Amino acid sequence: MEITPQLIRLFTILVGLGSGIYLVRSLVRQHASKRWPTTMGKILESKLDEDSDGWYPYVRYSYSIHGENYASDQLYFYSCNQEPDEAEARTYLLPYPVGKAVTIYFNPHNPADAVLDTHVPLWRSLFWLFFTSFFLAIGAGMLA
Repeated sequence: MEITPQLIRLFTILVGLGSGIYLVRSLVRQHASKRWPTTMGKILESKLDEDSDGWYPYVRYSYSIHGENYASDQLYFYSCNQEPDEAEARTYLLPYPVGKAVTIYFNPHNPADAVLDTHVPLWRSLFWLFFTSFFLAIGAGMLA
């Protein structure tokens, strides 16, 4: 298959549109979660995972909704908690020691969808906005 300029344009526009859809969905979900009901849960596991890119916090918690038991490891709505420095990465775990009672935000339409922290840093939204704009501008510029 030959890679043509039209194919490259189409690819960059699709990447831009895909990242724009991701940005909008993430912001809508994050905003909605601030109104989700809460319940109390318990931290089951709190540790750092390491891969070739750095250190990642891992927190697993349990909670109960209407007599049904759930467990989740979704700490934030974003997964960009990777830190190259182990000590810096540990700061994400400080609020979540094993055994601690915590407030869980859960989706009332799907209680298995839960999160501990509904805050999304501004830098994350700005990154996706830039990423979206960049690819859309490149794709649109190639159309001219």
